[in-house]
Amino acid sequence: MRYLAATVIGVLMLYGFLIIGAGGDGWIAGAFGCLFLAPLSFVACLNALARRPSRNVALNLLFLGISACIFVWMGTLYEGTSYFFRLSTAFGGGGTTLLTVAYLNWVFTCMLALYRVHANDRPGR
Repeated sequence: MRYLAATVIGVLMLYGFLIIGAGGDGWIAGAFGCLFLAPLSFVACLNALARRPSRNVALNLLFLGISACIFVWMGTLYEGTSYFFRLSTAFGGGGTTLLTVAYLNWVFTCMLALYRVHANDRPGR
């Protein structure tokens, strides 16, 4: 079950690569960010849904994800923010919110893993 959930999340991130890139006319930095974050999201989901999630894996994934987002931010500034704003205008408010949640799903799954590690480390458990 955890492999199915992780695969679905990874495939949706790869699909996001195609949607955000929009055939070369879209937000290219964001599209390549999706391409890098797809395997990261896959591993984060596997870790979060494991019987005993790893704190080290979750923290390393958070570091890698934040690094990727910094590179996407720098790439967006380099290519011009107009692509990002055109994409968010085309998707509307709901689509942009969905895009943000999909783009940052690795944060949610890493935080879930860290929460589960913390819950298992409490005395009396």
